Amino acid sequence: MFLHHPPNDTVPTSISHRIPSPLLPEKLAGEFLPEDLVTEILLRLPVKSLLQFKRVCKSWKTLISDPQFANTHLQIKTTNHQQLVFSVLEESRILSYPLNSLCENPSTPHKPATFTGIANHDYLIIGSCNGLLCLLDSDQRVRMCNPSIRFNSEKSPQAVSFSSNIKHHGFGYDEVNNKYKVLLVLLNRNNSSQSLTKIYTFGDDSWKTIQDFPPTRIRPFRLLGKFVSGTLNWIVENENDGGVSSNQSVILSFDLEKETYSEVLLPRNAGGSVGALYVLNNCLGACYSYVAKDIQWVAWLMKDYGDVESWIKFVIIPNLKPASFVEPQFVSGNGVVLLVSRLFSQVVLYSLNSGEFYYPSLTINLGMDLHVHRESLVLPRC
Repeated sequence: MFLHHPPNDTVPTSISHRIPSPLLPEKLAGEFLPEDLVTEILLRLPVKSLLQFKRVCKSWKTLISDPQFANTHLQIKTTNHQQLVFSVLEESRILSYPLNSLCENPSTPHKPATFTGIANHDYLIIGSCNGLLCLLDSDQRVRMCNPSIRFNSEKSPQAVSFSSNIKHHGFGYDEVNNKYKVLLVLLNRNNSSQSLTKIYTFGDDSWKTIQDFPPTRIRPFRLLGKFVSGTLNWIVENENDGGVSSNQSVILSFDLEKETYSEVLLPRNAGGSVGALYVLNNCLGACYSYVAKDIQWVAWLMKDYGDVESWIKFVIIPNLKPASFVEPQFVSGNGVVLLVSRLFSQVVLYSLNSGEFYYPSLTINLGMDLHVHRESLVLPRC
């Protein structure tokens, strides 16, 4: 098996044999382990197991149903319960590939799993946050779902009455107000000069119009706003028409709480050609490609969001083609970077230890609306 490593949430052998059986009554369950240790073990289990263990006893049901438990479970760093999800609109399906399987067995043909727990599969995925997917239908109505717990919100009203195309979009969490929001920048199909920026807060009954998206140019593969630290972020290029103030590419940031725009600077003196943004370990990153003797690809990471001095070089990879179109999705415990090209529907593995490339075999190509999704117990308030 390739790059096999023990999962981060493995329960130590010394105590795993003492975990109460789901068939044990509540009294016996409490006699095996201290309550705090039981909690620590449960926090490292997948959602499917936790839903089953809610039936063990009343105390476990109360614990696992607690929103604070769900939030803490979400913060446990593990790649074992994460997937690459995408929609296949012509087949009305939402599919997923497990990340750990892609890394550990790249030569084995991988067959995607079909997502269950979604009311209707005829959707485009426009965001993933805290285990929730934001889905968009052909009438430009959005809904939110957590397929792990079979939660589906009500559909929103239509964003606009006229026929439109989506220029830019993003989905994220306003932690201050405990609300999930989706932003759409819409272009009138019959009047290309007319655009509207609309924001929808799940739980509200209407879309809100905000100040128009600044007149900047965003490449097709950069349309998705990357969510980090309560903001949505895009790389934009100045068109000298009143948009961003810089003459070079910058990051356009939208604050989900304040619902205002600002600029975040890219790495100073990075050189090269900036490609896509990415998010890794709750930090915003930017990818650059350099054409020299060999094509080099460099991923930068902003350790402190908004602080240009906190940019660091995260990883340098030579001979990566097409370098400017790939995004890191995660790094395994033993130094394997999983890269995805949305434009070419390709997955690439790069070992930081050996410098080797590996290409997982996929039975179905990835869609353009690709997202990293993590199973969670989060039940949003909406």
